[in-house]
Amino acid sequence: MENRTLLKHEMNLSPASKKTILLVLSFFLPFVIMLSALAGLSVAPFGDHTLLITDANGYYINTLSYAARMYKGLEGITYSFEKTIGGNMMGHLNGILLTPFAFLLSLVDITKYPSAFSFISVLNFSLCGLTMYLLLADQYGHKSSHLIFSTSYALMGFNVANVFQAVFFCAAPVLPIMALGLKKLMQGKSPLLYILSIAYGMLSNTYFGFVLCVASFLFFFAELIASGDSLSGKRLRIFLHYAISSICGGLLPIILWLPAFLSLQGGRLEQTKITDFTFVERQPLLDIGSKLFSGANSTSQLVYGLPNIFVGLLPVALVILFFMNKKIEKRKKMAAGILLGIYLLCFSITAFDMVMHGGTSPNWFNFRYSYVFSFLMLVIAAAQWEYIEETPYADMRRTFVIMVLATVVIFSKRYEFVYGGEVLLDYTLLLLVFLAFRMHRNKPENNPKSTFELIALILVCISLFVNYRICTKNIREWETKASDFKKTVVAVDPMVQAVKTTDQSFYRMEINRQRSRTTGNDPMLYGYNGVGHGGSNERDFVRTELFKLGIPWYSNRSYYADGVTPATDNLLGLKYIIAEEDLAEEKGYTKKVGIEDWNLYENADALSIALLSDSEIDEVENDLTSVFQNLNKTWAAITGSDKQVFTEVDEIQFRSINMSDPIEISSSVAREAMEELDRKAESTEQEESETSDSLRRRTDAPDGCAYIEYTWIAEQDGSVYVYERNGVTDLTGSGEPVVSWLGNYSAGDTVTGYISTTLSAISKDVMEELCGRFRAAYADDEVLHELSEVVRSRPVTIDKVRDNHLVGSFTAEEDQELLFTIPWDDGWSLTVDGQMTELHKVVGLFMAASVPAGTHQYEMRFTPVGLHTGMIISCVALLFTLAYLLIGRKSIDQSIENRAARKAEAVLEVSNQVSQNEESVNDSV
Repeated sequence: MENRTLLKHEMNLSPASKKTILLVLSFFLPFVIMLSALAGLSVAPFGDHTLLITDANGYYINTLSYAARMYKGLEGITYSFEKTIGGNMMGHLNGILLTPFAFLLSLVDITKYPSAFSFISVLNFSLCGLTMYLLLADQYGHKSSHLIFSTSYALMGFNVANVFQAVFFCAAPVLPIMALGLKKLMQGKSPLLYILSIAYGMLSNTYFGFVLCVASFLFFFAELIASGDSLSGKRLRIFLHYAISSICGGLLPIILWLPAFLSLQGGRLEQTKITDFTFVERQPLLDIGSKLFSGANSTSQLVYGLPNIFVGLLPVALVILFFMNKKIEKRKKMAAGILLGIYLLCFSITAFDMVMHGGTSPNWFNFRYSYVFSFLMLVIAAAQWEYIEETPYADMRRTFVIMVLATVVIFSKRYEFVYGGEVLLDYTLLLLVFLAFRMHRNKPENNPKSTFELIALILVCISLFVNYRICTKNIREWETKASDFKKTVVAVDPMVQAVKTTDQSFYRMEINRQRSRTTGNDPMLYGYNGVGHGGSNERDFVRTELFKLGIPWYSNRSYYADGVTPATDNLLGLKYIIAEEDLAEEKGYTKKVGIEDWNLYENADALSIALLSDSEIDEVENDLTSVFQNLNKTWAAITGSDKQVFTEVDEIQFRSINMSDPIEISSSVAREAMEELDRKAESTEQEESETSDSLRRRTDAPDGCAYIEYTWIAEQDGSVYVYERNGVTDLTGSGEPVVSWLGNYSAGDTVTGYISTTLSAISKDVMEELCGRFRAAYADDEVLHELSEVVRSRPVTIDKVRDNHLVGSFTAEEDQELLFTIPWDDGWSLTVDGQMTELHKVVGLFMAASVPAGTHQYEMRFTPVGLHTGMIISCVALLFTLAYLLIGRKSIDQSIENRAARKAEAVLEVSNQVSQNEESVNDSV
């Protein structure tokens, strides 16, 4: 009775009201499911757990913090000094800063960022549900059954597995809109929606925009196949409209994606080699099937896992029924099969997979286009749902048998990320849907279709809820707790903001132990000019050259940490350091204020970011042999002095503590061995081998593993630093700081330290490598102060008008080099007294220009390479698009029609001529 009342009420709804309700449900149904799962998992704002998992903690939350300030007008758009001592921001702008709903962080305090990030994730997934519903409603009308597929799209495996991946959030919502626009284009309607969807995809993230363009290309030709003879005579016109619209959509946002693409030169663009394109099997197809079940996720799957294609078993069953359905035309089945087959082939073959990734190979989070496969399955399933009333029981039984047999074959192999309980639950829910359908089919008067669809929707939502909850829980071991996040930021952020308020000059600052550890993105989180940054769009030479000056480097990240020497701090203009350690003892810095365990120190000897240098700086080339030698060379070249900041220890004794059979070796012997190894590697053009374990100095002897003890007698007073390359080659970085402060020693003291390992024993080769690359040095604080004063005495000012605009003045006593400790970038230009002055790279990293003696004014401006070109092309594309939409589309149609008419007239004329000739012949006969 109650059910009939509800049905009657639904029937009384006006079409507009029903449409509005379904649109709202398509968005908020996934929203409620996800919030319920997060509440059950005690994820912020419902508890201490968060979605700040792996990259979300180290990269995304920090970069989105920058976006929040950018929306307020507090940050630069094209350039920022919060990115590895300065960097082009176009890659970030076209990668993550335009993430939908990122503005939410601008509305809350920094301590609430974990909660805001949860809502950003939830809202973006809900947006997927809305756009998918719009596609289905356009094709089949507004129906409540579409909520089954729109909700499944919102909570598909790709989204759930990447619940923490803010950079992925812009990808999935636009795909249904692109498909809808493409459909309208091929129906002869306005291509505006298609153009805007392609433009938005390329604007928000070119990487995923490329995936969208590939999908568009495949969808277009699949639609041509599916349409068959219905497009007879129209194919040329449709193809022209598709090609022009695609070009318009791609070129409209070129003002953003072209400079973003060019900014990757020297980094991501050059990390893939032609030899990487191989036609070997990447993933067995049967293994991919394991990802169709609930909870198929784990931390190991995040790294090098299978494609995430979960949509629930009901859509899978409907896809199989689609290919069994005799009422569906064969050409439509062929088109659907070709599309699914292409994406399966790309999942399986390495070369095709790399093509789908824009010619690159992801180092983590593989198969970033897998959401297109899930979308296809759901679109096919929705098409079959339109025939659900006519589906024979026999087809359903065959489908169920096929699925069970396939499951048995798939799980003949054991998978660590899928469990039997979830598989059983998936099939139980599927059986309940079949049972509800049978009840509806047998007694439709008691069980109307609306009731069956409601039951199916509820069961699907249960499956999606379970998958979301389990998958999120499975990767939570890599999370950062909300309390840990808050504990750090409530202490550090006030000090950062206080410094920014009280000191308006242009300087750098850093945090000794960053919240995000080796990812190095704290500068963007708090909004200060720093030296640390990590991300796929970083340039290799910046990381490697900073590493040679003592800034830790790990993978594609530079980060600040304890152990960085004052010589490095001064050179890079690090005026303030926030640290847990006592930097007054270690570096002689002045303590300004302390909050909880954190203290703010000021470095009075920090150089300006712009300074005058002797011309010898042009000759400096640093290497990986010794940070201490590199700093000595750099300081000597800048100042013209022969005084050394560091004096390296000549002879060190090493002894392995192997638990048995210890090995002893001197530093000179070890260095000879490593020099010989390096010569052989260079002559054969082979990379140096890395040790497989994490190694670093310890102040205390380690327990439970083999380690190396080193000793020597101090020959002078002062601070002692050690440098451990630990197998680092020119192509890799170390996960641990390689420069460490041992302490202050007096001449005659015995210096002892330890290199720990996770090995049960240390071989001779490992001993030679670790000890051969090991360096130790005494730091002369007085010499460093004296050299700093030499540079500071040369009058140079620098003011930051904006991040991309610097101005200042200098007074040179002779012809010198105006040096900027800013990474080299072709986008920077320098004028001195209004005259353009050429910049060149020095120390393999910084920018410098030869300047004449006297007092001069200078101005530095940054314009991203490709921005002007992109701006011109975008403007032309905009005018062309407007002309095409207003005039060109009809002109093309008319031109093709006229051509067809002329062709028809020509055929008719020829036909008439033939007829006349035949009549003439007949008359003659």
